[in-house]
Amino acid sequence: MYFRNDRAGFEAILTRIRQISKENSFADVIVGMEPTGRYWKALANYLMKQESIHVVLVNPYHTKKAKELDDNSQTKLDKKDALTIARLVKDGRYSEVYLPHDVYADLRVLTIAQNSVNQKTPLKIRSSL
Repeated sequence: MYFRNDRAGFEAILTRIRQISKENSFADVIVGMEPTGRYWKALANYLMKQESIHVVLVNPYHTKKAKELDDNSQTKLDKKDALTIARLVKDGRYSEVYLPHDVYADLRVLTIAQNSVNQKTPLKIRSSL
């Protein structure tokens, strides 16, 4: 299933998750994703706010290596990657998501901005010695 990276797309995937959960009598759902790029964060934030959905992360390096073990091929296909990620999640090979909220999210943004400014303008340290 393909969906847009916006609220309408997230609602569409959530509807599909709920439908599959109901059809299979799942009480809880684990959604596994690779933290590549920046696009995963918005979906993770959205899903983490939903009841009975637990979001976890699978290391992209683990996905690559597990996929190579499965079929001895390095080909990159979305369906193949999704199946590999699902297997890694099933086997418990994932990590918990940490996305700061509220003031902690603001603090992270400010720290990143400060580091960016500091890298462009070297600090001059005065010494009284």
